[in-house]
Amino acid sequence: MESQQSKTVSLTGYDTETIPNLTTNTNLLNIIACEFYDTIQQLYDKGFTTYLSSIKNGFDLIAAEAILKHKKEYLDIKLIVAVPCIGQESSFNNLEKTRYKAICELADKVIFTASNDHENIPYIHQQYLLTNCSQLICCYDESKIKKTYLINQIVGAKIPIINIYTVLSDYLNDTNSIKSILIQYQNLSQLTFNKNGFILKGKTPITIPFERIKTVKKKSAYLFITLKNETIIRISTVSNNCTIELPKINDNPIVSYCWRIYETIYNLHKTIKRWISTS
Repeated sequence: MESQQSKTVSLTGYDTETIPNLTTNTNLLNIIACEFYDTIQQLYDKGFTTYLSSIKNGFDLIAAEAILKHKKEYLDIKLIVAVPCIGQESSFNNLEKTRYKAICELADKVIFTASNDHENIPYIHQQYLLTNCSQLICCYDESKIKKTYLINQIVGAKIPIINIYTVLSDYLNDTNSIKSILIQYQNLSQLTFNKNGFILKGKTPITIPFERIKTVKKKSAYLFITLKNETIIRISTVSNNCTIELPKINDNPIVSYCWRIYETIYNLHKTIKRWISTS
């Protein structure tokens, strides 16, 4: 493990009970997951391929699941589950226990950093995370809590820190009305969110920034999202249907394309991305 320290990232963050209390934004868990997923890509491009996760409930579980998604695309990414002691998951709820078990089964290695009879399990565990990494990703509000032992030691060792919560500060403080409306529909299967906008799911997901959205209206069983370039995205609130209406091109009538057809026709895909990016 020590020989890979220069390419290893340790993780630490809020538990499940704390995260929802940080903000009135009900989409926070989803945003944290998306931002962490993007961060993994950025670190991968810098050569970081190994992640140490305690998979405690909350941020650690979210982070581990995002890492496993990346492993499907990048075979050299490794997830090392470093559990403080046997039975950590005993306090988890049933869903968290299921996620915990699935992560352990898919991880490259599972280790226990301390024996259950050790006097100071948290100290031994945090020392392990500290001495085996060259980068830390955390998630906590610096203005509301004191730094943990691990954070203080990381700072003292001058190891770089990425605080996901700080990265999201602009998003959390933004009162954009469009964002507030869209978050009400965060459970729609066709949508997900990151700090910059909403994402249309597909083989090649497209992020549409909040500032490029003109209006959001719900009519009957559909959500109509009109972009500033007059592209209209129509999303069903009762099924997986999603259609896109392009603006008039060379005076031809607007044509509505089914999202499933859109994602399989490459040239149409490029056209839609161009309309979105130039709006």
